[in-house]
Amino acid sequence: MKMRNIILASTAALTTYAVGFGQVLESEANGLRPGDRLTEQRIVFQDLGRCGEHVLWNLSDVEVVDGRYRLRYSHAADSLHDWVAGTEHRTMYYYDQTSAAGIRLAGLENHTTLIHYDEQELWLPLPMQMGDSVGGIYTGRGSYCGSMFIHSFGRYTTKADAMGTLILPSGDTLRDVIRLRTERLSMTRDVVADSLMLRYGIDSMAAMSADTARWLLQQAENSVGATMLRTEVLRWYARGYRYPVLTTHEMTSVGLPDSLSEEGMPSRFTTAFYCPPSAQESMLEDDEVNEVIRKSERVAGSYSGNAADPLSGLAYNASYNPSARRLHVDYCLEADATLSIAFYSLMGDRVYEEAPHAVAAGTYTLDISLGTHAPGFYILTITVNNIPTGETISIQ
Repeated sequence: MKMRNIILASTAALTTYAVGFGQVLESEANGLRPGDRLTEQRIVFQDLGRCGEHVLWNLSDVEVVDGRYRLRYSHAADSLHDWVAGTEHRTMYYYDQTSAAGIRLAGLENHTTLIHYDEQELWLPLPMQMGDSVGGIYTGRGSYCGSMFIHSFGRYTTKADAMGTLILPSGDTLRDVIRLRTERLSMTRDVVADSLMLRYGIDSMAAMSADTARWLLQQAENSVGATMLRTEVLRWYARGYRYPVLTTHEMTSVGLPDSLSEEGMPSRFTTAFYCPPSAQESMLEDDEVNEVIRKSERVAGSYSGNAADPLSGLAYNASYNPSARRLHVDYCLEADATLSIAFYSLMGDRVYEEAPHAVAAGTYTLDISLGTHAPGFYILTITVNNIPTGETISIQ
């Protein structure tokens, strides 16, 4: 019992410091620009772990699936709207950048599908910094092959939920990277076509109100068998680069009909895209705003610390593998330090412990075996120069 009290006291004492010089996403540096072209790499999807500050994301072992995934932005061919069109994977997405709140998704179009949103999702809130969160309802009118009509609607939340260090496949390191997490719950509703719709398309359809969409989503969540799509999109933005360095997508179908499951339609789909900083530097040569930011970063030179955040020189991540019953820990030190690591159950059972010792600046990995330890909640504590941080981890 005494050890358990010590563990609980240590948990309460884990120190959280505000990041004094955290990155802020802004329209001037992160807005979409007509004429920009990028080549991304499609990579194997990874669950890159926790939210919070001092997170370490390690892409050193990333596996490339497609090295030439092209993305381009242009002026939308629509005289009625000042939109930017982003084209990728044979689909054109329309973005409205006229809102002071950020970039809104106005619609999408490909060879079979057309959707215009009446209530638009705030696709990229600007400005945005660590801890900020926005959300709402979106509704749209759509058609498939010009003869089938739908209402597309959903609920979304976007939050800047993590900040830390990103280790690139090249071995280079980006600091103060901010991650945005967007979660969506989406549905479609068939609309019976009338003669006007068949003649004039979706412009003759009545729009769905946000209140109606909200009610339908609530009813679907409380019923059995309703078909919905849950989507999670994570975007990592680095200081001095206009577009995300890394983007992951995870989509899960809820209530998928048995007939579609039997035909092999997956209930879960994942993909990820890596846009190397070097590609953004070479392909966006006239991005003067971000060029100035990168030059100021280079002038600042090596890591010098942050007085407002004594843990600014540490970044770490922890992931549990239930099949192997092992906890994998990555951590990075920007400067030489005295470090200790402890992993205990809430009841005070010791799983792993390293006494305080001198550690040189660098990146390290650690695998901790749970062996025969019981399932439950455990506490990982990393202490750097007598300042502790850590998290509670659920072990199944």
